[in-house]
Amino acid sequence: GAPAPDCTLILLVDDGMAGTRAKCRWKMGKQAGLPLPTRHSGSVRYSVSCGWMYDYLGLFRIRRRWRDTGRLLVLPVPQMPDPAPNLERLQVRAYRPLPGGGFSEVYELRDYQPGDSLRDFNWKLTAKMDKPIVREPQISNQGAVVLSMDLMGTPEELDHTLDCAVGVSQWLIRQGVAHEVRWFSGSCRQVYLVAEPEDVRRLTQALCMSEQGKLPATSLVKDASWHYHVSPGTGGEA
Repeated sequence: GAPAPDCTLILLVDDGMAGTRAKCRWKMGKQAGLPLPTRHSGSVRYSVSCGWMYDYLGLFRIRRRWRDTGRLLVLPVPQMPDPAPNLERLQVRAYRPLPGGGFSEVYELRDYQPGDSLRDFNWKLTAKMDKPIVREPQISNQGAVVLSMDLMGTPEELDHTLDCAVGVSQWLIRQGVAHEVRWFSGSCRQVYLVAEPEDVRRLTQALCMSEQGKLPATSLVKDASWHYHVSPGTGGEA
C-alpha cells in the first residue's frame, strides 16, 4: 500500500512535579519518538493542540484538531537512604485483649466473667484468692508506623526523595511491617496504607502523579510509634 502522508502535530507537555508546560512540534513518521521530558521522576501529561496533514507531494496541507491526551509515568529507582532506618525504635505503646482469646505470652489477670474458658483459669491464684481468676491474653496495640516526606526542591532533589521513599517502603514490607506513607501534594494531605508488595507499586504511581508540597510541622506524626522522614536532597531522619 501507499505510505501514509506526512503529519505534523503541536503537543502541549505538562510536567506535573515541576509544574511547567511546554509546547513542541512533532513530525509523525520522521521523528523516532515523542519529545517528552523523561530525565526526572514524575508524571508527564501530553495533549495534541492541533496539527496539519499534507498530501503525498507535500504541496498542500489541511489543519486538523485532535482531543487526544496521554500520560507517561517516569518511575523512581528505589534506594536505601543514608543513614538507613532502624526498626529497633519501633515500640509497643500498649496492649489490648486478644480477640477470640487464645495463647499469648503476654496476659492480664482478672476476675472470672461468664463465658470465660476453663483453659484460661489460673488455678494456683484461684485457690489462693478463693475466687476464680483467669488469664486474659493480650496483643500489642502498636501505634502507626509512618514514612513521610517533603516533595520540594530541584528535580535532582525530588528524584532522590522519591528514590529513598520508595526504597524505605519496600524495605519495611520485606521486614513484614505495614505502614502509612504521608505527604502533601500541593495543599492536599495524602495518606497511603502499604501492607503488601503490590501496594508499593500503587504508592509509586501515586507519588509520581503528585505536585510539590511540604509536610507542615502540625502534621508530624504524634500518633506514630515509629517515624522516618525523607527531606529534599537528604537520606532521611528518624
